Amino acid sequence: MSEQYSFPEVYVAGVQGKKCLCDENGKYVVVPCAGDLGFCVKVYGSIPYEQALNYIDLLEARVRVSMAILQGKPGEAVYEGFLLERGVNVCLQEILGNHMYLYVKEGMSIEREHTIAHVITGKLEIRSIRSTCEGLVALVVDMPWEEPRKAVVVVTNVYRPVTARKGT
Repeated sequence: MSEQYSFPEVYVAGVQGKKCLCDENGKYVVVPCAGDLGFCVKVYGSIPYEQALNYIDLLEARVRVSMAILQGKPGEAVYEGFLLERGVNVCLQEILGNHMYLYVKEGMSIEREHTIAHVITGKLEIRSIRSTCEGLVALVVDMPWEEPRKAVVVVTNVYRPVTARKGT
């Protein structure tokens, strides 16, 4: 039986979004951004998942703006995920192919040389893609509009686990 995948939500510090992650002195709550958020020590605004790479320096492989990646639990009023602080180094791996099947998702731990994807090339060859990174998978950004299709896997070893409740 396969597991149903749902996209995590990405929240970026200093960005205005429809939903906000509010840091209340180390306790986190997800609330609508409309209204007074003066009780928050720090506010992270939601962004579309695919835009998360805009907040990572792809040349220096470093997080440019603090961000939280949260996954909602079905039927529960809680999110679980992790926080990547500004300046944290990440490992980036680009995967290219006409068709691809990714074996990794956000929150998984991976090691170097483990198979993280299979791709079908333009010559209809099947290739195994092995990880060049080791650590926690923070993001898996698929770009099906690219030709050939592209995905970027972001891996880190420096993160803070976060649990946030759903506010009203």
